[in-house]
Amino acid sequence: DWQGRKARVFQGVDITERRRAERLQIELENERERREVRNRVTSMVAHEFHTPLAVIQTSASMLQKYEDRLTPEQKQEKFKKISHSIDQLVEMKQQMLAINRMGNGKVKANPVATDLVVFSEQILDDYRNAPDNTHRFVFTQEGDIDIAMVDIDFLNHILNNLLSNAV
Repeated sequence: DWQGRKARVFQGVDITERRRAERLQIELENERERREVRNRVTSMVAHEFHTPLAVIQTSASMLQKYEDRLTPEQKQEKFKKISHSIDQLVEMKQQMLAINRMGNGKVKANPVATDLVVFSEQILDDYRNAPDNTHRFVFTQEGDIDIAMVDIDFLNHILNNLLSNAV
């Protein structure tokens, strides 16, 4: 009782600093994850660049050393290898730039309802019907997910990268 009346006592604690510390901790964890992803990507890219660069170097060296002994067909084959390796390097550079844009928040997702089976089959058909295709592609679906909210451009990029790396 307080002066003959019922009284209630409230105690408050200012948690502003604790909330700020929690937000900072989350931001720190997110930054740590981004750094790990960048480190893995950098390591992967360095590894992936090695093969095309080695092919370019070997082919150019053979063209230079044995130019007088190589047939026109052999020379053309070396030039094709160089050209293909350069294309691979350009594609990897594009992938790195896309990853960087996504990491910087410069690319916004635009999800739309998409039939994943139809979408995947269309991309596979492009590879199946390519004039220089020598591979057999088989599509199997597991589970009941047909329609999903996806960014078509991102998914197209991902599937094309997977398929082009596989062939």
